[in-house]
Parts: sequence; structure tokens; C-alpha cells
Amino acid sequence: MTIVQLSVIRGDDLDSQTMNITSANLDFSNLTCSGEIRTHPDGDLLYQFTPTVISGGYGGAKAQFGIPAATTRTFPPINLYGDVHFYSTGIGNQTLFNFRLNVRPDVTH
Repeated sequence: MTIVQLSVIRGDDLDSQTMNITSANLDFSNLTCSGEIRTHPDGDLLYQFTPTVISGGYGGAKAQFGIPAATTRTFPPINLYGDVHFYSTGIGNQTLFNFRLNVRPDVTH
């Protein structure tokens, strides 16, 4: 699985990120998602979120998420680990999207 690198300045919004998942033989009907951000893969949970499912059916799905400025302001200025779990009757519970979030410090005065 590819790990996507994202970046945000601490205290700014992380704009909407769209995930497109495709498979020739999986059914993504009745899809729900949940996401988590941690300081390292097995670290304490910093933030939990629920991506918006745009579509889901046989062969593919589309979901998106963003993180508000009020939340990024609380993140340490380091490279964080994130993942999104997908749940549906056709795929069960699978982590299909991993990302790193580079939180850059706010240097405004």
C-alpha cells in the first residue's frame, strides 16, 4: 500500500482530501469509514475523524476528509501517521489508505 504525504501549517485547515478506491472484484456497498492520526503507528491517538462517503458500490468507492484549523493547532510540529479504515459487508474491515501528515510550525509573529 502506498503512503501518501500530506502537509499542513499548524493552525491552518487541511483542505479536503479525496480517496478513490477501486477493485475489480470487491463490493463497497454500505460503506462507512473512520480515520485516526497518531505520533507513530503504534502511538497514542491524537485525533479521530469520520470521512464523508461520496459513493460506494461494486468495484469502487470515493470518500473525503479534511481537518479544521482548530484541530491542527493542537498537533505537534512533526510528521504524524494517519490511516483510514473502510467497513462494508463486501470488504469487512480494512485499512485502505495510509498517510503521513507533516505538521509545519506556524512562524507568523
